[in-house]
Amino acid sequence: MDCLEPDLFQYPDTQGVRSFREEIAKFLTDYARATKELRPEHITVMNGCCAVFATLSTVLCDPGDGYLIPAPHYGGINSKMWLYGGLQPVHVPLSSEVTNEESHPFQLTAEKLEAALQRAEKQGIRVRVLVLINPNNPLGDIYPAQLLKECLEFAHRFEPWRYLRGVQFSIMQCSDEEKPPLLSPVLCGCSEEVACRGLSLAFV
Repeated sequence: MDCLEPDLFQYPDTQGVRSFREEIAKFLTDYARATKELRPEHITVMNGCCAVFATLSTVLCDPGDGYLIPAPHYGGINSKMWLYGGLQPVHVPLSSEVTNEESHPFQLTAEKLEAALQRAEKQGIRVRVLVLINPNNPLGDIYPAQLLKECLEFAHRFEPWRYLRGVQFSIMQCSDEEKPPLLSPVLCGCSEEVACRGLSLAFV
């Protein structure tokens, strides 16, 4: 027992153990090539990405609000967003058929986001969140930085919005001038980002 630190015998900080968050901040600052050093007090550790989605769904929106999400996508998101926040998905269909305007199957574009938003508005759904999982689960597509910026610009036109991103860190690499003034939580799940399948650990 002498090898264990005394604070390990107490309830930890609900935001996550401070020393762990410090290491996460160092790792992400280097790994994501962030333009500014990340601070541990801005990081919260949770029990997997679904727990993060569930928590954020209760604080970013009101029950009955909608969220845009490209489809196909990981099904666990819908159940957690509905169960805890009462939110409904507004799917952005991605087709396997390539049109003249596309370069590859299942291609996401800002125009597809716009079309899905208009459909939701006609149905009386107030869309408040854009969810992007990058790399896409289950497709594995990696969204380029230019597309992510276009998605940010799209979301910024429709305040009050939240832009919820998973796993990928291109937004950290944007300069302050390039970043729209928009609440943009960034999620990172260990299963996807560091290939630790089965490790139910995520931070936002």
